[in-house]
Order: sequence, then structure tokens, then C-alpha cells
Amino acid sequence: FEKKNPNITVKLESQGTYIDLQAKINSTLQSPNNLPTITQAYAGWLWNAAKNKMLVNLTPYINNKNVGWGSAKASDIRSELLKGA
Repeated sequence: FEKKNPNITVKLESQGTYIDLQAKINSTLQSPNNLPTITQAYAGWLWNAAKNKMLVNLTPYINNKNVGWGSAKASDIRSELLKGA
């Protein structure tokens, strides 16, 4: 990915267990500048973030052939995961 996108750096940071990750996300919601650019999360974990309009709708990116797949179907992301998000 980084070879194809030299202006983007990906820094993978393990957050331990799912419980640890959920706790870290919830605690950093109070300080949005410290939130990760992207994270794995269950929809229920992000209820407050969604309510406070802190989430980004990824549909335009998924549907854009230049940065995404052109459609949700072409992405091969399981539909139930997209519905939950």
C-alpha cells in the first residue's frame, strides 16, 4: 500500500484485547485530537461518537473508483458489517 501511495504512512499499533481497544476508544473520545485516523470497532462502541457527529461516512470513498472499489458490492465487505456500521 505504501509503495503505491508514497504520501501515506501506515502505522499499525496493537491495542491488546477487544476490551482494551474499546476502553481506549471510549477514553479518547473526550479528546478527539488523540483519536486514531481509523480503527476497528463494533458499532455499539461508537454510539456516543455517532451521536456527537464524530464519525466519517466512508460510502463516498468506497464508491469512488480512484480511492475505493467503485461500489460496496465490489468491495467484498460483508453486507452485514456495512449495515452495522
